[in-house]
Amino acid sequence: MAVVLVEGKSLRYERNPYIKGDNAKQAIGAPESKHMCSGLWRFDPETAFDWHFKEGDFILYLTEGRVQIAAEGKTYTAAAGDFTLCQKGTTAHFSTVNGAAGLYVGEPGTFFEDMAKSSRPKQW
Repeated sequence: MAVVLVEGKSLRYERNPYIKGDNAKQAIGAPESKHMCSGLWRFDPETAFDWHFKEGDFILYLTEGRVQIAAEGKTYTAAAGDFTLCQKGTTAHFSTVNGAAGLYVGEPGTFFEDMAKSSRPKQW
């Protein structure tokens, strides 16, 4: 199969069972692709968690809101229209005060389960 079309109207956010306030919907992943995954994400207000990028590089594009990302002693603030790249092996702390949303692209794997193992949510 050379082309896979996923209509946006077919996507529905699902609560991440591991992180309170995180909602996502994978659009592309296994079995369609063994090398990439992509979908939509939304953080509720006052969401905070740690994430270890064990499987591979991960890109987040923000369509609304602001997210602070702290990693390796530096803190970055991403706003609507910004891209972020978290490289494989990075552990980052994500937080948002008023909520945020966007698109993710990464390497498929067990990222939700990895978040559960490394996460210390602000609220549960």
